[in-house]
Amino acid sequence: MDSSTLPFGGRFVGSSSNYNLVLDTVERGKLVNVVKPETKASMATKNHCEAERRRRERINSHLSTLRDLVPTTSKMDKAALLAQVVTTVKELKNNASQTSQKILLPSDVDQVAVKDYVDHRGIFIKASICCQDRPELLSDLKKIIRSLHLHITSSNISFLRGRVKNEFVVACEENTSDSNNIDKKTQLRNSLRKALEDLLARISYQVEFSPRTLLAGGKRRRSSSLYSLS
Repeated sequence: MDSSTLPFGGRFVGSSSNYNLVLDTVERGKLVNVVKPETKASMATKNHCEAERRRRERINSHLSTLRDLVPTTSKMDKAALLAQVVTTVKELKNNASQTSQKILLPSDVDQVAVKDYVDHRGIFIKASICCQDRPELLSDLKKIIRSLHLHITSSNISFLRGRVKNEFVVACEENTSDSNNIDKKTQLRNSLRKALEDLLARISYQVEFSPRTLLAGGKRRRSSSLYSLS
């Protein structure tokens, strides 16, 4: 082992390719590893290359997964693959949005909607009411429909967190000529809207001055039909 004197009382006692062993008198005779400056640079370069290699492996792995998930992308380059993935995600998002709009769910806002329903067999009207659920609500709806000489052709009712939405299509029981259909339909539509708005006002008043009732199970949702009511 070579030995030579170093500045500040240190003494060189050995070496390797990565570091020097120095006996430092300040450290009371302890051997201290002194890394060569050129070795630090090479180690940093090696670590950077290793990190870059792992990053490329992760990217290629994710790209391979995308090729399996998205159809007809097995022979695409990376740019074309990512473009196809963006297009597919947009289509899925649009489909999900359209599907959610078709699901009948009560909102947090009390509202009534009445509009024409196209059916060439006669006078048809589509209506809905969304409000706090009340035990007498469906019975009141049937009374309104009967008082206007209408009958139900289809209905859907859903409940969520103490809220209810009733959506139904009604038809006129009377046979009218084509020339009178427009006026009759307008009259029935306005009468039905007025009756539903009055019902909604009564329900809102009852909710305001009585304890709020919630469905058991919190977020449980159920469906029913006006046909099942007597």
